[in-house]
Amino acid sequence: DLGTLYYYNTTSCDASGNCNITGPYNFTTASNNAPTIDAVTSVSAQDPLPDAIKNVLVNFTVSDQQGISDLNHSSAHAIFNSSGITRTGNCSNNTIDADTVTYNCSVPMQYYDPAGTWTINVTVIDNSQASAYNATTDFTYAELFYIVVGPKAFGFGSLYSGRNGEAAASNPLLIDNLGNVNLTQINITAYDLVNGSFSINVSSITVNVSDGAGGTALQNNTIINIPFANVTVAAAGVDDNESLYFYISTPNVLPITYVSSNDWVITADG
Repeated sequence: DLGTLYYYNTTSCDASGNCNITGPYNFTTASNNAPTIDAVTSVSAQDPLPDAIKNVLVNFTVSDQQGISDLNHSSAHAIFNSSGITRTGNCSNNTIDADTVTYNCSVPMQYYDPAGTWTINVTVIDNSQASAYNATTDFTYAELFYIVVGPKAFGFGSLYSGRNGEAAASNPLLIDNLGNVNLTQINITAYDLVNGSFSINVSSITVNVSDGAGGTALQNNTIINIPFANVTVAAAGVDDNESLYFYISTPNVLPITYVSSNDWVITADG
């Protein structure tokens, strides 16, 4: 065993069978040498994937004077840290020589993990529980602005002249944040509703977040910010969303089908 003190005696005999015993003598076996991490590969800036996991790869090389059989390969891990959040990945091993091994690690990052600098920690333990640890490298996780809006086909239902503040049949319009930035501003660019030469001015439509008539009036081909509309980053994988409610006033319209002259555009900013 490593680092153990042993005692022994020696016996010598001549041709006539006369023997002499000397001792005790002792020796200590060499102590264990902890493994060392020789290198950690650099990790380039990473872009999150909307509503999905991004596997980030990192490799590190380890040497052990007792040989790679002294390493507990299952203990090798790569751990990313940022703002109190930890992501841990498992590693496979690739032998370089009798004393050296490279660990290839994959760490799953969530789409809602915060943008910024993430510290890379790599570690491995040998069979004597001596460890090697390195936390000198990092990488950048980029910002992701990404929203999903539904339903994609939004309608107001049947319209009648002389009505004010009628709720849209498709209410509410849901906006999901599938990125990693808190969205504090939601904007709508709307267009007039038309049927040939007939039209409904989009300014007769109001939007709010409180499910009640009234709100902010839209304007044709103009970016309009919706007050109090915001959507934060998902917490622990539970998507956050904002509900927008649309109301329309139709003092004088013909009973025909109207459609938007262009696709409406919804944007969000942090």
